[in-house]
Amino acid sequence: MPRRPVENRQSSDGLILRRGPAASAKISAASFMTVAAPAQPIRPRALNPSSMRKLIVSMNVTMDGFMAGAHCELDWHFDYWDAEMAAALSNQLYGSDTILLGRITYQAMAGYWPAKALNPGCAGEDLAFAHMMNNYRKIVFSNTLTKTDWHNSTIINGNIAEETARLKQDKGKDIIVYGSGDIVAALVGAGLIDEYRLWIHPLILGKGRRLFRDLQDQIRMRLVSIKAFDSGVAILCYRTGGE
Repeated sequence: MPRRPVENRQSSDGLILRRGPAASAKISAASFMTVAAPAQPIRPRALNPSSMRKLIVSMNVTMDGFMAGAHCELDWHFDYWDAEMAAALSNQLYGSDTILLGRITYQAMAGYWPAKALNPGCAGEDLAFAHMMNNYRKIVFSNTLTKTDWHNSTIINGNIAEETARLKQDKGKDIIVYGSGDIVAALVGAGLIDEYRLWIHPLILGKGRRLFRDLQDQIRMRLVSIKAFDSGVAILCYRTGGE
């Protein structure tokens, strides 16, 4: 079992994270982070049997549907994060091979993970997660970034929905979204998300940034699994469409 995370944080994009030693004080919305991976290796899932890859959104949310406070406050979930949840998050990443990111989260991660993998004092479980982050394909949606030095990263400034639809046609395992609320909103509106893995926290925030906003139509889903943690958090996995 991985060690209990210290000073857990979540980016404004909803990614479950833990503050690392190299965090920059200038980045408030998404600090440099580490996530503990499971102590035992997990066999990656085989390629999807169908030609279409699944697009998965994995997000921390409150019981009343907020992913962050009104001013991007993130302290509402700190006390719930534990090693059991860290292991579950790592399992999710093992099932994918492509990560979608917004600019802020990308810049925070790009400044942290490459150095983490070279740290001789890094624990084995953190090295395993760092290896995935550094080697998986990373797609960054940004209209301002012009270059990247992080291995296997591609900047896309085109239409989010069109570019993501093309990515889903590529061969490979699933695609997981670690991106901004704007990216998720564009993907929801385009009907491209196949699965929602919502980390429901036992908390009513009252106000903040909603995960789902400005929807024009209903979206019907099917509950496929529930994973409850001792912390009181539960992952509800919903799929869209008729699968």
